[in-house]
Amino acid sequence: MGIRSTARILKISTTTLLKRIVFIARNITKPIISKGKTYEVDELCTYIRHKKNYIWLVYALEKNSKTVVNFNVGKRTNKTLSRVLETLKLSDAKKIFTDRLKNYRYLIDEKLHSVKRVGL
Repeated sequence: MGIRSTARILKISTTTLLKRIVFIARNITKPIISKGKTYEVDELCTYIRHKKNYIWLVYALEKNSKTVVNFNVGKRTNKTLSRVLETLKLSDAKKIFTDRLKNYRYLIDEKLHSVKRVGL
């Protein structure tokens, strides 16, 4: 959902919404990642100002608790994905589940990587 739609639903101005988003973003701290867990990695696409200016949010969830353990915002490149995946690799992840995006095959070791099925 876009900024205007979100503001309309919340019944606040877009300026107020953006100020709140920036305030919340500045106070986000990355959690401590436990070793040996299972993670899900996915990406979300949105845009800034116009639909041709796409930006991607890549995030990792701890599979059992559904807690966000890492995220990165940027273009849909291996560099953006790698920033999230490197943290998971350093945590000695048991398994990393992703969607079928081909980039993951090159960034995650076959032993750790598994493609999740829709609806799980």
